[in-house]
Amino acid sequence: MVATNLAGDDGLSELGRQWVRGLAAGAGARVEACALMDRPGAPALASLGAPVDVHRGSRAWFAARLAWRALRGPAPDVVVCLHLHLLPAIVPLLWRGARLLHVLVGIEAWRPLTGHEARVLRRASALLAISAHTAREFARHNPAWPIAPRVLHPAQPAAAAPAPRSPVPPGFVLLVGRAAREERYKGHDLLLDIWPEVRAHVPAARLVCAGGGDDLTRLRGRVRDEGLADAVTFTGAVSREELAALYRDCACVVLPSAKEGFGFVFLEAMAAARAVIAAPGAAEEIVVDGRTGVIVDPSRPEAVRDAVTRLLADQGLRDCLGQAGRERVREAFSVERFHQGIAANLERLSC
Repeated sequence: MVATNLAGDDGLSELGRQWVRGLAAGAGARVEACALMDRPGAPALASLGAPVDVHRGSRAWFAARLAWRALRGPAPDVVVCLHLHLLPAIVPLLWRGARLLHVLVGIEAWRPLTGHEARVLRRASALLAISAHTAREFARHNPAWPIAPRVLHPAQPAAAAPAPRSPVPPGFVLLVGRAAREERYKGHDLLLDIWPEVRAHVPAARLVCAGGGDDLTRLRGRVRDEGLADAVTFTGAVSREELAALYRDCACVVLPSAKEGFGFVFLEAMAAARAVIAAPGAAEEIVVDGRTGVIVDPSRPEAVRDAVTRLLADQGLRDCLGQAGRERVREAFSVERFHQGIAANLERLSC
């Protein structure tokens, strides 16, 4: 299996770890993993139970290592690829007869394929997508593609034991997501725009944004300049234990992002029995509008504002949505179901 990274706290790392475990558990396969961005010694890698080659971000070394593996090592039966940008590096393995199972992850697949990507991907024996939304976006940008991707939703991430206390007092609205310049679609600015109006309806309303990123300095400057320091907190990067405590102590979770390939945040929040406010797209495959949360259009800031104020004002509604969300995660996004899906797709390759 080749992936960009496996050791981080981001969604791609979580997806990669789930695939490594699922390949071994769901199909009884011997798994070797190759990660482009990771470094040796990461605790998350030691817990995978499979050997992992790491390459510290060197694409040249990554490609050379896979080429050496193809020339000198035994040929793998299947190569699972978790990012389109990694396709060129696996070509030597395909020359040796390996079958390709490619997984479309998110916005990296919401564009026309390059010529080289298309040539490699046409050799795929199976094409999966982590959401129907990602499959539709891939098809929309590549209308002549001959095979429709099959959808295999990832599983609920394993929950960490929450820290005794979260970094802020309980009762806040929580956004979890990287504050990165290239990912401003997450909704940080939108929430800062509407927060004075939220406070006009619910004077004690507080917003906590968890996650690191290169846009934190600008966003914290906005909070300071707009007089929101008593209402908005950017925690920066948090540990898994601290994040679990934030889910436990928040009133609800909001992520008004229309560009999520899937959305592990929604699964984590719902598993913690927290109501969720999300945007149309992949989130609609997780969050059931009106039953486990609220779907709002981020292009309509007043709709996001109204959803936030409504949930803050109605604890009974929050509790009802949160409990229904927890049940939905248990029923539809279990690890067992994901492992069975992997096994079924590998079985199709052998037919």
